[in-house]
Amino acid sequence: MLKVRARLFAVAVATGLALSPSLAEEERAPCMRVAFVDMDRIVPGSVAVRETLEQADAELARLGERIEERSAELARFRAEYERQRVLLSSDGTSQRREEYQALAAELDRQAQAYDRERRIRERQLEPLMELIHDVVADVARREGIDIVLRGENVLFGTAAADLTRDVIAEVDVRREEVERLFLVPPPLTADVQADDSPTSPTRARRP
Repeated sequence: MLKVRARLFAVAVATGLALSPSLAEEERAPCMRVAFVDMDRIVPGSVAVRETLEQADAELARLGERIEERSAELARFRAEYERQRVLLSSDGTSQRREEYQALAAELDRQAQAYDRERRIRERQLEPLMELIHDVVADVARREGIDIVLRGENVLFGTAAADLTRDVIAEVDVRREEVERLFLVPPPLTADVQADDSPTSPTRARRP
């Protein structure tokens, strides 16, 4: 009986020694680190993005105000022309018509510039999101994170797994990159040349 037990013990020891390297390797295997980012907080939370967007929107708003002023001026000119038309000579009528058409053409140019600028603003949001994604990847690599999830897809996560503040801070560090997306070249102004596209021609108006 003692000999049988000795043999069993020897087999057990040998088996354990054979398995121990595999167990040790599993214990040494690094755990995959997962974090999350609340993407909805990036734009409003980043001072660089918020202030740059506000500045770009202010330029667009000023252009819109100039269009409204020019439109009101054109309406006043037309009303005055209608009152004076019966008193004007043929030459005077032609001159007033040319003045009206010049104002109308300028208004059309400003309206087209505004529309182009608005479309540019919309297209610039895509490269902004690409920049934010690059920042997320950089922060994740720096922190040794293997996978980053969107915050809305996380049912539970500790504060240690939330990279949102780190991403916002890094976006603010890259303020110059954000500004280049929206402020270089500078926003279109009232004296921008008319768009030559056939879809938006400048049509002469008659008073």
